[in-house]
Amino acid sequence: MLDAPQSTAQASRPPTVAIKVADLIADTVWSPGGGHGTASPELSILLPTFRRGADGLLQRAIESICRQSFRDFELIVVDDASTDGSAEIVRNWMARDGRISCLTHPRNIGLPAVSELEAYLKSRGKFIGFAFDDFIYEPGAFEALVAAARANPDSLVHGYVQMVGWSGVHRVLGQELPPYAQLWQENFIANASVLMPRQIVETIGFYDPHIMATRNCDWDLWRRVQRRFPIVPIPAFIGREFGSARSDSLGSTYPVFQDVMSEFYGSRDDATLLPSRLPGRDVWALPEKTSFALAAATINVRKFFKDKSWARTAQIADDADQRRLTQSNRPIIGVAGSLDAMTSLCFDALRDRFGGELRFIDLRAPQASQTRHLLFCDALIVAGMPFEDRCRHAMAVCKNFGIDVYQLADEDPIRPARGSSERAPSDPDDVKQALQVFKGVLAISPALVERYKANALHANLRLLGPAFDRATMDKAHRVAVEPHPGKLRIGLTDDGFRRKSLQDSLYPALLRLSQHRDVELVATAPSNPGADGWAPPPSPVASRSLPRASSYDAFIQGWRALGIDLLVHPEGTSLDIDHKAPGLLLTALYLGAVPVVCDEAAFHGIGEDDGVLKAAPGAANLVTVLEGASDPDRRVELLRRLERFCAKRFDPEASQRVLQSICEATRPADALSHQARLHSEYARLFYVADQAAIQLNSRAFKLAMKLRRLVNLARHAGRALLGR
Repeated sequence: MLDAPQSTAQASRPPTVAIKVADLIADTVWSPGGGHGTASPELSILLPTFRRGADGLLQRAIESICRQSFRDFELIVVDDASTDGSAEIVRNWMARDGRISCLTHPRNIGLPAVSELEAYLKSRGKFIGFAFDDFIYEPGAFEALVAAARANPDSLVHGYVQMVGWSGVHRVLGQELPPYAQLWQENFIANASVLMPRQIVETIGFYDPHIMATRNCDWDLWRRVQRRFPIVPIPAFIGREFGSARSDSLGSTYPVFQDVMSEFYGSRDDATLLPSRLPGRDVWALPEKTSFALAAATINVRKFFKDKSWARTAQIADDADQRRLTQSNRPIIGVAGSLDAMTSLCFDALRDRFGGELRFIDLRAPQASQTRHLLFCDALIVAGMPFEDRCRHAMAVCKNFGIDVYQLADEDPIRPARGSSERAPSDPDDVKQALQVFKGVLAISPALVERYKANALHANLRLLGPAFDRATMDKAHRVAVEPHPGKLRIGLTDDGFRRKSLQDSLYPALLRLSQHRDVELVATAPSNPGADGWAPPPSPVASRSLPRASSYDAFIQGWRALGIDLLVHPEGTSLDIDHKAPGLLLTALYLGAVPVVCDEAAFHGIGEDDGVLKAAPGAANLVTVLEGASDPDRRVELLRRLERFCAKRFDPEASQRVLQSICEATRPADALSHQARLHSEYARLFYVADQAAIQLNSRAFKLAMKLRRLVNLARHAGRALLGR
């Protein structure tokens, strides 16, 4: 729970004074190593340290770096005014190895991101790595990371590390990975496992030195990288981190208010965090627009840093800061869904435009995690069909706490999208009644908006369709592409309701085309082939089957790496086909593939002038279209047209206006209403715990446990007899 500071005297107080990074580092002493004036190394390793000399960790950390099999690196150590012999350890290593340089603070700053910045500004390497004084590298770690970085020049690469606690290894980070899009909810990449090219830092900025980001500045950086650059994992063990075994580590001593960090991260843009601008960054300031929760968290973190010499004269909170505790000036809008195409296509372009006002909630996450995020939302947009099981918990929480809920609809609720013609449509009156729980409905296509209006299903209808996201496209086009000269690589979007067209048109067309062209088909493997009595027939040409991606971001990155030339969208037979949005065109653009579509309602009025190829029904017509698109120069021209078309047709300004209207119609929660939410949730949890205790003490439960023990004894006795 946020600990809001007590009210102070009513007399007006002067505003808080800015504390700039440049002032914090003005007296830093620079001691270059003997080799610093020579040719620039390929790799720069940055190592901030504070009081890790006496226990031997700093010695072991530097030794693990210097013994690396990869030799072309420099190590820049930043000593944050240690008093335990750390400085002497660094000097000894500098005398032995000219690749080591040092920056020394005359007073403790306590902001590792500031130390990292100083080291970065002195570094010269093409690639940047992040060492720590509680991390021990494996001897081949740098060699594996540099090899991967060379193969993926515009990407962040990382391996996996072991987190060592009091009882040994308790966690492995970076090995069994969730989709990288989930970095917007949690951090699962270890600092020391990362290598990134310098151009990434110069594009999206560096660690944020603000006091609010002290504990999570690495997570913030990975989130910003994921937004604009590919992230590539490698199956390499990088080393062991011992910080979690230390009671004096940053993670054990510094405060963090995890629930407001997403809002804080959205409060500044990448340009603010560019290395050239970071010396002017005010590490003490409240963001210009904050919820009461972020304001309270920032003020509490200020209290923690008040014992630092550079903060002793700084003010904890001026009158304007105090007012923000009761007068929130921004609503928080939650977007609840999965990491699928619909959520990404509709909202990715709005991330930078709304920053901290958007909070993404993964409906596949545990209910406790969903609740924690929802408690800080003032309104919620549920993506997809909100009456599905995965949505019930979020809907119930919003109802309990009076949070406005909107639906993002991509299907006709009266005629099920994937139902057969034999199924009777839902009753419009029942649908209308069910939709009254929503303050508004956001439909993804004009045809779907009209469908809702024609049946008077809801009074508040808006269009919120796919939006062109420049960051997604630029990121996709930075992916290293597998070369396939002379081969025409065709991607297939294979929804279940397109299977008839697949058999009748696409496969025969590919067979004919393969007689005089080298053709390869790329398709998503069916998640459960044969479950409904149908399985895709064998491909008539060379084919590659990819597993279903865990997120839209992973799909784009994985398919882009294959260099798909054409993306074919067969004719569909869904009852809902006339209400679909043309989001496939954006997907094709991100993949760098020319879209080949049928004349469904979503693509009416769109044609070759827009970079889109259309094929009339029948294999012969499809062969003609595919043959005409086999010319690489023609595909380049079509993609130019497609980009122009998508930028205009899917202009994010329209989506921004819709979301802005929701913000204006939403009243931000204040401290009192938020406290009421927390108390209500605590009461519910106590009730659940009490009911569990009653169940555990019930006679029926005790009897069941006795029976279970008897069954186990009988099973063991039987095995013993059989063993004889």
